[in-house]
Amino acid sequence: MPIPIEWNEAEQRYSVEPADALDPETLYSRAWARGLFENVRTQVRTAFIASHPARNYAAIEPHLIPDEDRAPYRELAGQLGSTEGSARLLIYRLRRKFRELLEAEIARTVTDPAEIPRELAWFRTALAER
Repeated sequence: MPIPIEWNEAEQRYSVEPADALDPETLYSRAWARGLFENVRTQVRTAFIASHPARNYAAIEPHLIPDEDRAPYRELAGQLGSTEGSARLLIYRLRRKFRELLEAEIARTVTDPAEIPRELAWFRTALAER
C-alpha cells in the first residue's frame, strides 16, 4: 500500500524549522552535557531535602553555580533564617557535593581515572558554549 507524501506540506514544515549551523555531534555533546548537569542537580536536590526543608532549596539553588545574577548572601541568610556565615557555609558544602557527584558521574564514563580532569574541562566547555 503506497503512502502518499505531501511534498508541499513537508517543504513548508522544513522551512520554518530553526536552523542550526552546528554539526550533529556538537549538538549531541551539548545535549549530553546538559542532561548530565540536570541529573547531578537532581541528585544534589534529593540529598539536600533529605536533611533540610525542601522550601530552602529553591532559595539556595541559584547559588549552586557561581553567577552574578543571584541574591546576596545576606538576603539568602534572611530567607533561611540563619546568619550570613551559615548561608555561605551551606552554599560551600552544596557546591562541594555537586562537584563530588559530577566527578562520580564522569568517572562512570571513562576507563582511566586520569581522564577525569580532561572530561571535566570538556564538560565545562560544552555547557559554556551557546
